[in-house]
Amino acid sequence: MKRRGLLILSAAVLVIGGYALYEYRVDHMDPEKKEASMLIAKSTEEQISGFMIENEKQIIEVIKADNIWKMTKPIQDQANQVAAKDFITGVLTEGFIETAKEGSEIDWSAFGLDKPRATISLTSSDGSKEIFKVGSAKNFEGNSFIRHNDSNKVLVASSTWFAKADKKIGDFRDQRLMRWPNSTVTMLTFEHGKEKFTLTRKENIWMNMDQLRIRLDQNKVREILGMLNNTEALEFVSEKAGSAQDMKDWGFSKPSLKLSAQQEDGKIWTALFSSGQDRIYRVAVSDPQFVLKLSPVDGEKFLMADFDSFRDRREAFRFDRTKAKLVQIKTEKLSKDLKNEGDDSVAEIVKKIESLGVTLFLPASKQELKNEVTILDAENKQLIKFNWGSPQKIKIVGSDTSVVQARSSLVDYDFYITEQEINALKLQDSK
Repeated sequence: MKRRGLLILSAAVLVIGGYALYEYRVDHMDPEKKEASMLIAKSTEEQISGFMIENEKQIIEVIKADNIWKMTKPIQDQANQVAAKDFITGVLTEGFIETAKEGSEIDWSAFGLDKPRATISLTSSDGSKEIFKVGSAKNFEGNSFIRHNDSNKVLVASSTWFAKADKKIGDFRDQRLMRWPNSTVTMLTFEHGKEKFTLTRKENIWMNMDQLRIRLDQNKVREILGMLNNTEALEFVSEKAGSAQDMKDWGFSKPSLKLSAQQEDGKIWTALFSSGQDRIYRVAVSDPQFVLKLSPVDGEKFLMADFDSFRDRREAFRFDRTKAKLVQIKTEKLSKDLKNEGDDSVAEIVKKIESLGVTLFLPASKQELKNEVTILDAENKQLIKFNWGSPQKIKIVGSDTSVVQARSSLVDYDFYITEQEINALKLQDSK
């Protein structure tokens, strides 16, 4: 009996020791190997050619064709490339926390795996599949239960699986306004009521061929292109052009903006922007032909894109301030000459004038503007002459704003600049 007890004790010690050794090895395993040992999926991202999500509401299928992710169910359309890739990466990098149950007699209903919340499958290029069933139940910590393939194991995993299980069509569909790469666009045409203008790219410089003397802000043009390529609709209103009555009700009979883009090959894409009787912002695009719903913020950004919004607002003040040697100030209350000889206050005035920008553009006029700052170089050559008048109130985007009419020797038009910017020059404080 003593010998038998000793054998049992020895076996127990070996088991405990072996388990302890295993735990020690796991704890001291290389972090990357340890993390990989806890992953649920066995596939690699390079192997995956498609995925499917099946739940009570729908079946979503996305596959890769010609290196492009496309949705095939419940509709056929181009997929959001980033969303598709991120979903696959998310599934492949999910680990499990522990095994809740193992064996051939598992009560799957106890974990919501008899009628799972969703079944997610990844398809490899060789046709093989990895299947993940997400239980409709959760444990006391809010974690999910997962069954991988047909294994007789219930794994405890993070609650992020619930978000994966509840994905909707819009989460994977390409909902961008314009699907063309913006680098292929060579021409943009805007039609706002009676205003119509075209911006053309020549040798990578955007210009208005009808008004070549007017300099455009290149970043503003690139910004609108980026908005076309990156702004996503809230939802699809119609999978094709609406009926004549719908288009009328939605405000497309008299759109607030018609925007056209042209590629180098002459192909043209159009978008009609409107806020209908119901005050919902919609856009009807031509390629592919959809009617989309926009957020009010995104809608307003496009509707405010008139020609002046693309003009270079700093053109009137673009001079080489490093050459400034003399500042002549003549106002109704002040007259003085300031030499730029290491005096910080004078250098600051020059810097502030060089950084000014136009608030609103005006036609050239002969109106007398009594205030004046002239900046000269070392040879008394004029770098800029800047004139402005008395403050006045105007409405800008619905708000009363104090501005002054101004003029620069560097351009052939007048403009408004805010009184606040004039005051910030602190001319009265200069010595």
